Amino acid sequence: MKSKLRFHLCFICMLALAVAGCKVKRPNDVIPESKMESLLYDYHLAKSMGDNLPYSENYKKALYIDAVFKKYGTTQAVFDSSMVWYTRNTEVLSKIYEKVKKRLKDQQDEVNHLIACLLYTSPSPRDRQKSRMPSSA
Repeated sequence: MKSKLRFHLCFICMLALAVAGCKVKRPNDVIPESKMESLLYDYHLAKSMGDNLPYSENYKKALYIDAVFKKYGTTQAVFDSSMVWYTRNTEVLSKIYEKVKKRLKDQQDEVNHLIACLLYTSPSPRDRQKSRMPSSA
């Protein structure tokens, strides 16, 4: 009976160690998930802004990206090495990008709402024209 109990106890301990060992551990030199989410959000906004620049202002693309790295106190090299780690751990990267996607969609919805409000409250060019109907006064 004691040997059976020891076997079960040993089996439970081994199972607990196996489950704990499967958890993805991020190295210290990799940008943490929460910071990486915000960095990627700003990074993609900066890339998008740079992609819409006229040719004569292409030099600003690098400035936009550098500003993002400066904001988060990191460098291109640290970002690149972090992205290598995250691409090897796709489950973690996928969760980060789901959050980034949601933030971008929320911002797009907010902008669309503001545009709709502006269109609704802006006077129409016809409002400035004089009426063609004769005045009854």
